[in-house]
Amino acid sequence: MSRKKKTNRKRAKRRIPKKQTPSQAEALHQRGVLAFQTGDRASAAALFGQAVAADPTVDNYHFNHAVALRDLGQVDAAMEGFSQTLALNPARADAHYSLGNLYNQRGQAGAALRHYEQAIAIQPEFIDAHYNLGCTAILVGATEQAIGAFRQVLALNPNYTHALINLGNVLRATNQPYDALACYQKALKLHPDEKMYQQLFADTFKQIPIDENTPALTEEIKLGLTFDGVDRQGLAKAGIAVVRRLPQLQPLFDALTPDEGAQLRVAIEDGSIFDALNHPLLHLLLQHVIITDPELERLLTAVRRHLLAQTMARPEAFAGHDQALRFVCALARQCFFTEYVYYQTNTEAEQLEVLCREIGQDFAQNTEPATYRIALAAAYLPLSAVLPRTGEPAAWATRQTDASLARLVGRQVSDPLTELALQKEIQTLTAIDDQVSRAVRDQYEQNPYPRWTDLRYQSPVPLAMTLRRIAPHLEHAGHAVPHAPRILIAGCGTGRQALETARGIARAHVFAIDLSRASLAYALRKAKELGLDNIEFAHADLLELDHLPQHFDVIECTGVLVALDRPLEGWRVLTRLLAPGGYMKIGLYSEIARRHVVAGRRYIAEKGYTPTVDDIRQCRRDIFAMSDDTLISRFRYYRDFFTLSECRDLLFHVKEHRFDLPQVAGCLEELGLEFLGFELDAPRVFETFKTNFPEPDALADLNSWHRFETDHPDTFLQMYQFWVRKP
Repeated sequence: MSRKKKTNRKRAKRRIPKKQTPSQAEALHQRGVLAFQTGDRASAAALFGQAVAADPTVDNYHFNHAVALRDLGQVDAAMEGFSQTLALNPARADAHYSLGNLYNQRGQAGAALRHYEQAIAIQPEFIDAHYNLGCTAILVGATEQAIGAFRQVLALNPNYTHALINLGNVLRATNQPYDALACYQKALKLHPDEKMYQQLFADTFKQIPIDENTPALTEEIKLGLTFDGVDRQGLAKAGIAVVRRLPQLQPLFDALTPDEGAQLRVAIEDGSIFDALNHPLLHLLLQHVIITDPELERLLTAVRRHLLAQTMARPEAFAGHDQALRFVCALARQCFFTEYVYYQTNTEAEQLEVLCREIGQDFAQNTEPATYRIALAAAYLPLSAVLPRTGEPAAWATRQTDASLARLVGRQVSDPLTELALQKEIQTLTAIDDQVSRAVRDQYEQNPYPRWTDLRYQSPVPLAMTLRRIAPHLEHAGHAVPHAPRILIAGCGTGRQALETARGIARAHVFAIDLSRASLAYALRKAKELGLDNIEFAHADLLELDHLPQHFDVIECTGVLVALDRPLEGWRVLTRLLAPGGYMKIGLYSEIARRHVVAGRRYIAEKGYTPTVDDIRQCRRDIFAMSDDTLISRFRYYRDFFTLSECRDLLFHVKEHRFDLPQVAGCLEELGLEFLGFELDAPRVFETFKTNFPEPDALADLNSWHRFETDHPDTFLQMYQFWVRKP
C-alpha cells in the first residue's frame, strides 16, 4: 500500500469520528467479531482479513485475524498475524502469550518460553502465562523455573488445581515427595472424587521414607487405600512400614520365634489377637494391595496355620465371632491376590482336605456350614475350588450380604466363572505350533500372568505427548505422530499394559494378542469392567503374524521377545507389521541387572526344584531363610517374588533371553530401527545420567547408557523398556 493512500486514510479517519460513523475497516472488523461469536471461524477470518487489508495499522485487527486463523489450524498465518500485532504494539501481552502457545504446538519450547516471559514482564499477573511457562519449562528440563512459575500461579490463585497438580509432579520428579503430597492433598480437597488426583496421591508414597509413625501419616495412607478405581500398590511399601511399627502388632512379630506356636496359640484362643489383626490399616492393606514384606508374610502364614489347627480341633471355636470372620475374609482376599503362594505344611494340607470335605458334607446334608469355616478354607484355596459350582453351595454364595464375604465371593467365585465363559468370545487368529511357544502358553494357562486388581488411572493424552516425554527431539526432526493411532500389543498377558494403553492414549484403537486363553479371558473381563470399548483381543502367536494384512502405527512388546526361542525372529515379524514412520516400545531383560536371577536359577537347578506349586512355595521359604549377604536373598525385595505366577515367571520360566545394550544396538541396526529413548519411572536415574553425560544427544545414545549401566548395574532391574522408530 502506497504512503499516499495510507496518509489519505489517516486523514479520512480523523475526519470521521469512530463513535459516529465507523470506518469501513471497523465495520468489517465488527462483522468479523459477530461471526466469531457465532462460531463461524471461516467467515470471521475472512472479514478480519479484509479489515486488515483496509487498515493495516490497527493492531487489534491483526490480533483477531490471527486468533481466527489459529482456530482454523492455519498456524503459519496465525503466527505471522500475532507477530504483526506485536510490531504495531509491543506491549500486547496476549499476543506474546498466543505466540508462545503456537511455538509450543510446534515443539519449539525455547521460543515459547521467551514469549511467555515477555507476556509476564508486560502483565505480571497474567496467570495463564505463568502456568504455560511452567508447563513449557518442564518440557525443556528447567525444573526450578517450572516450580517458580507454578508457585506464582498459586500465589495469584491458590485454587488453580492444574497448577497444584503440575507443581506436585515436578516436586516428585525432583525427589521432594512430602511437598508433592501436600499439593495433591490440596487438589483433592477441591476435587475429592477426581481419580487422577487420587492416583497421583497414592503413587507419591513410593518415594516417602517411613522413619516413624505419626497419626497424620497413618490416616493419609488409609485414605489412599480407600480410593476405588486407582492402582493402590504404590501405598504398599509405606503402609507396611507403618504396620510393622504398630505397637499392637509388636507382640505378634516378637512371637515369630522357634516356639511361636505356644504364644500365638494363646492369643488366638482368647481372641485378643483379632483386635490387633483387624487394625484398620492392616485390614485395608490385606484387601487392596499385595503384601511385599517377608516378616509380615511370615506372621500371616503362622496365624493362618494356627487358625486352621484350632478350627479343626474345635469346630465351633470361632462360630459367630465377627472379628475372626472379618480378619479371615481379609486374609483370604490377600491369599487370593498372591495366588496362594504362602508356604503350608503337610499337616495343613491334611487339615485343609478334611475341612473342605466337611464343608461339602454339610451342604450335601442341607446343613449350611459355618461361614467362618468357608472363609478360612478360602485362605488356602479359591472358593471356586472349595464350593461346587451348582446347587446349594452356589446359592449360598449369592446369598451373602456381609460386605467382606460378598467381595470374597465376587473375586473367587463370580470372576473365574465369568472368565471361563469369556474364553469362548476370544477369536483365534493363528495356530500355536512353535515348541517353545507351546511351553510358554502352557505355563501361562496354569498361571495367568500377571495377576492384578486395580489399573493405574490416567487421563488420555495424545500419542505425541507420550513420545515427546521420551524423545523431545522428535518434533524438531519433523516426524509426524498419528492423531488416532492403531496399536498392537504383542503378548498382552492378563491385559494390564494393553488396558493402560487403551485408556491412556487418546483416540487409540488397540489390538492385543497372547498365547494364553486364560490370560486373555482375565484381560477381557477387566476391559468390560472398565468400560473400554477401543480394544479387542485375539489368541495368537506373534511368530505367526506375518499374514496380517494391516500395519500398525505403534507396537508394544514388553517381556515377550525374551521368552522366544529366537527373539530376533519375533522382533523382525513385528518390524514388518510396523507402518513406515511408526513407533515401537520394546521390553527386554538386562544381562547385567538380572545377575540375581541367573544366580537364583542356578540355585534352583542345584536344589532340583520344579515349577510346581509346592516346590515354588518351598523355594521361597528357603530363600526367606537365607542370610542377607547372599546374592539370591535379594529376591526378598522383588515385588514379583510375592505372587505365585510372578515368582514362577521370575525364577522358573521355561525360556528367558537376556541382553546387554551393545546387543540391543546390534539388533536395532540389523532391523533398521532408530533408538529414541528409555522409559523409566525413576527421575533420579535420569538426573544422575545427565550429570554424567551432559551432551545434548546422550539420552538417545546406547553407548552412553551402556557405560552408565556398567557403573550402576541395578538401573534396569525390571527390564530395558525403550522406544524405537521405523524410518
